[in-house]
Formats: sequence, C-alpha cells, structure tokens
Amino acid sequence: MDVMRQVDAQMERSLARAGLKEKLEESTRITLTKARLTEQHTTFSDLKSQNEDVNLEDVVISFSSAQTLYQAALTAASNCVQQSLLDYI
Repeated sequence: MDVMRQVDAQMERSLARAGLKEKLEESTRITLTKARLTEQHTTFSDLKSQNEDVNLEDVVISFSSAQTLYQAALTAASNCVQQSLLDYI
C-alpha cells in the first residue's frame, strides 16, 4: 500500500509540473505574439505616415514625368513598327 501511495504522489507531482510547463509555454507564445503584433503595428504606422506625408507637388511632377516618358516610348515604338511595315510593302 505504501508503494501505491508513493506512485500516486509521484504521478500528481509530474502532472503538476506538466501543467506548469504548459502554462509557461502558453505565456511565452502569448508574449512573443504580442511583441510581433506591436512591431507590425509600428511598421504599418510608419508606412502610413510616410505615405501621408508625401509632398503633393513632387508626386504630381513624378507622375507627369512618368506619363510623358511612357507616351514617348509608345510613340517611338509605333514609329519603328510603321517604318518596318512600309519597308516590307
């Protein structure tokens, strides 16, 4: 009988340790997840701030330059194609 009590006591201690270990692992996971989410929030806030703080004049000038360059490239390509087709005819 004494041996059975010792086995039961040992099992209870082992289960208690396992429960504490699971709680510790869960706490660690929660802490890591919270830190990751906080870092992502900071990153997204910084990106949003950078996007909202853009100078409108610079954006318009960059867009106009890109649009002009695109139109020039299309015109040059169409001129090359027209000349090549005329050469074949």
